[in-house]
Amino acid sequence: MRRLIFLSLLLAFAVRADPPRLLAVLEFENKLKAKDLQQIDARYLTDVVRSQALKAPDVRVMTRENMLVLLGTSGKTLSDCLGECEVDTGRKLGADLVISGELLRYGSAYKLSLKLHETHDGQLVSAVQASGADADALEKSLRSAVAELFAGASPPPAASVTRCEIALPAEGCPRHKEIAGTFDDPDTSSHVDQAHCLLRAAEWFGWCGDEHAVTARFYQGAQVVASKSTSAHCEITLPDEHCPLHENEPRGTFVDFEATAHSDPKRCLARASEWFGWCGIHSPVTARYLDGARQLATKVGNGHCEISLPEEGCPLHKEYSGTFVDGDVPAHGDQARCAGRAAQWTIWCGDKSPATSRYFEGAKLLVSTTGNSRCEIALAEEGCPRHPDFHGTFTDTVLESQGDQARCLLRAAEYYAWCGGSRPVSARWFDGGKWAGSKSAATRCEIALGSEGCPLHKEYSGTFTDSPDKSHHEAAGCLPRADEWAVWCKSTQAVEARFYEGAAVTARRSVSP
Repeated sequence: MRRLIFLSLLLAFAVRADPPRLLAVLEFENKLKAKDLQQIDARYLTDVVRSQALKAPDVRVMTRENMLVLLGTSGKTLSDCLGECEVDTGRKLGADLVISGELLRYGSAYKLSLKLHETHDGQLVSAVQASGADADALEKSLRSAVAELFAGASPPPAASVTRCEIALPAEGCPRHKEIAGTFDDPDTSSHVDQAHCLLRAAEWFGWCGDEHAVTARFYQGAQVVASKSTSAHCEITLPDEHCPLHENEPRGTFVDFEATAHSDPKRCLARASEWFGWCGIHSPVTARYLDGARQLATKVGNGHCEISLPEEGCPLHKEYSGTFVDGDVPAHGDQARCAGRAAQWTIWCGDKSPATSRYFEGAKLLVSTTGNSRCEIALAEEGCPRHPDFHGTFTDTVLESQGDQARCLLRAAEYYAWCGGSRPVSARWFDGGKWAGSKSAATRCEIALGSEGCPLHKEYSGTFTDSPDKSHHEAAGCLPRADEWAVWCKSTQAVEARFYEGAAVTARRSVSP
């Protein structure tokens, strides 16, 4: 990780011209069923789009490997991003542009719908569709569709360009003396995300090993809209055996590379157990939260999450078998999350035999869970009007709901709002093959903007179903959304949130500027 950061720094100082925009191509959502799954490989089509995108002017394409590394620092994988907001995922990756896609069969042809978003303002730049009767025809259509997709990808107006600037103290960067003064941050994600830019002050402070604060400034055009000076950072000390499962990671004592750990002492201390499990070591790891040279908090961690697959391994992902340390980093510091991973691995592997997750502190087993639970969604006869590919009864697509009964039952309201139907949706929780709980819901949260729409985010206008899942469960979660939308849009007209139970509005809140 240090080598990657250092390389990016060298490149940033060697090339002073405006860099090309960074493009992330997300793994396509595969909605094919039965035998069609064997005919079309969605991962291959994703790679086709990446190769074609290389021909676009002023665009630099992220590799799948780079995306895995960046998402891995937050405990996510590419498969976790399916169904997430394209723009949010692109921002997490530090991309300027993001392509998402949905593969399905319609009539006698395969269809791949592509969308290109700019992440700095969430704008949908263009959308195209490739179509073919078989795999070869679909690939041929896809190559020309990508060129059409980029036809509308013009650079953003200069006034809306954002960037992140780092100002080192007078003595520069003691550990890396070639770095000094004030310069644009080489981490591209900080140029589109104000919060991430401000966190970079702590990361630079720790990386340089200085005693004086580092300043990060976030610009919009030529104007500084936010700045932060700090010397707070999170430090990790690995034991002598370093990081056996990841030999390229640093050894000894170093500054943690997870951004939120530098601003949140609790998050920093949790990283001790996460590093312990992720590295697969036997001696405890120490995390320290410091301000300059002053230690504010410390914790020694030796918790980790272990997964055991059944004898047949993982049928859908044959590279996994036997018993191994879980790849979900947060599960190593959270017993409850580790327990839920058993069900998630069982569903992800597509196996009838359950996986087992075990949470250890050192060599002591604290929790063992067998993943024989699952969450089932039952739609009414009308199906899912807004997403007709979903109908009948099926296993929920959100893995978190497979290991948590309470999370599963909340999915009834979320599916009802997402589908836009008129009939209730049911969520059913099964423990093994036995029904253990269910809930039917017909509630949703609706947002009504004024005639001006959303001035800061013009892609939103009129009246629509709110996007955050939590707002659909109860009025207490829905009504505050009027205030949040008004602030986010900087509306000059009233914004209203309405909570529906079936077709009736049972609560509403209007916010005027």
